[in-house]
Amino acid sequence: LQRPHKKIIEEAPASDLPKEMLEKMGDMAKRAAQAVGYVSAGTVEFLLDPVSQEFYFCEMNTRLQVEHPVTELITGIDLVEWQLRIAAGEVLPITDQADVPRMGHAMEARIYAENPARDFLPATGTVWHHEPPAESNTGINVDTGVRVDTGIKTGDEIGVHYDPMISKLIVYGSDRDDAIQKLVTSLKQYQIAGVPTNIPFLVKCAQHPAFQTAGDINTGFLDDHAEDVRVDSSDPVAHETALTRAIAAFCVLLHTEKRIGVDGNLHITQKRLGTPWSNLMGSWRMGGNKARFMRTLILADEADPDNSKIECLSNPDGSFEISVHSRVAEMECSGDGDETIIDSYTISGTLSTNNCLNVVINGTKRISCTAVIYEDELSDAPKLFVNMWVKNHLKESGVDYAWSMALQHPLLVNRSQEASTQVGSGSVKAPMPGKITKVHVVEGQKVLKSDILIVMEAMKMEHTIRAPSDGTVVSLLSLPGEIVKDGDILVLVEDANASTVLKDEKIVA
Repeated sequence: LQRPHKKIIEEAPASDLPKEMLEKMGDMAKRAAQAVGYVSAGTVEFLLDPVSQEFYFCEMNTRLQVEHPVTELITGIDLVEWQLRIAAGEVLPITDQADVPRMGHAMEARIYAENPARDFLPATGTVWHHEPPAESNTGINVDTGVRVDTGIKTGDEIGVHYDPMISKLIVYGSDRDDAIQKLVTSLKQYQIAGVPTNIPFLVKCAQHPAFQTAGDINTGFLDDHAEDVRVDSSDPVAHETALTRAIAAFCVLLHTEKRIGVDGNLHITQKRLGTPWSNLMGSWRMGGNKARFMRTLILADEADPDNSKIECLSNPDGSFEISVHSRVAEMECSGDGDETIIDSYTISGTLSTNNCLNVVINGTKRISCTAVIYEDELSDAPKLFVNMWVKNHLKESGVDYAWSMALQHPLLVNRSQEASTQVGSGSVKAPMPGKITKVHVVEGQKVLKSDILIVMEAMKMEHTIRAPSDGTVVSLLSLPGEIVKDGDILVLVEDANASTVLKDEKIVA
C-alpha cells in the first residue's frame, strides 16, 4: 500500500502474483543489472497492469530498500551481510535463483510521526514513551514472529531535518492470513506517546476487507477506500467512556500533586494529603475533622463545555471522588436540559515512575495498565496529555486498547485564558515545524480565500499554506530560508468582512 510520497505497508511474496510472472520479473531484473555492469545489492521496481498482466520497468535503486526485511524473512537470507561480503570480494553462497528458499509470508508497516487526521502532516516533538510490541529489536522474535527495526527510544526528539519514520514493524507468518493477524495485533500493542503517529491509520488499512483479500491490492487502494480508512481527529482506538475519563483525571491529579512513586510506592506522607498547601488547592469542603478540596478539570479538545468537566473531590486517605459530566447518548438527561453527572467513581491507586498505573474503582474493580503523562507548558493553551494502554480490556486476547486524552493544565490554565484573548482569527500559523521556501505575497496585497501565501518544507515534503479568507495582508512575519516552529504566526490577514484587525498578536520567537 502507498500514498503520495510514502509507502505504507509492504509484503513478500507479492500478493497474488503468479509464479511464472515472478520468475520473469526476476530474470528481467538480473538482466538490467548485468546491462550496466552493476555489482552489489540493488532493487529493481516494476509496475504491473492488472488487466493486461503486462509489467513495465519503473526504476532501479542501487541499494537495499527500506522494505528489505520482508525478503529476508521469507528467504532466511541476511541481505545486509551478503552486501558486505560482495563488497569484500567474496562469492555469493547461492548463485542460482532456483536455490533461494521461500517460506511463509512477511509484512512491514512503517511507523511515522505524523497526523493522519491533518492530511498526514509530519509531527515533531519528544517521544515520551516508546514501547514496541516485540521483545527484541535485534531480530525476529521466533516465538511471536515480530521484529522491530528502530533507532528511537523513550526521550528522543523527532526533529524537522529528517524523515519522520519512527520504526519499521515487521511480522512473519505461516501464510498471508497469519501475517495480517500478527500485523494487526502488533500494531494495537505498539505504544508511543508524545507525538501523533499513523498507527490508527495502519490498523484500519490492515483490517480492511479489500486488503485482506490478496487479489484486491493495487496502488489505488487508498483512493478507492478513502472513507473507510480515514482517521478522524476524535477517532479513538477504543471507545472512550466516563470511566476512562475519570481514570485520566486521576492520573492528572497524581501528576500535578507529584505523587509519582517507584514500583507503586507513593512518595508522599499522609500529613500532606488533602491539605491547603496542595498544588491542586481549589474550593473547600469540610468533611469530619479533615478538610477536602475540589478541583474541576476540563477536557482540552471537547467543543461542548457541558461535555468536558470532570469534578474531583479529595478524600483524607488520598483517594478521589471523581464525577464526569457529559451529554453523551447513553446519559439520562434531566428534564430542563441542564448539565447532568453521568457517573461518579471513588478512585485510589498508584502510578510508578516506570508508567505502571494500578487503580481501584469503588473499592472493588481493579485495573492495571501503562499510563504516560506529559505536558505542553510552552504553548498558548497549556495541556496535560494522558495516554493509557489497557491489556485485554475488551476481552480480546493479546490486544492492548489505547485511550488518549488532553486536559487543560490545571496549574497553568490562567495563561491559556490570557493567550486566547491575544491571538485572533487573522493570524495564519505554521501547521508544523519547517523551513520557509517561498513567500507569494507582500504586505498590503489583497488576497482571495485559498490563495497561496507561503510554501514551506518539512521532512522532505512541501506544504502549501493558503489564505483563510478574502482580505488584505497586514503583516508578513516570515521570509524564505527561515526555520519556524509549529504554531508560529507567519502572516496576518485582515478579513475583508471584518472592520478591524488585531495588530498586536502574540508572536512566538
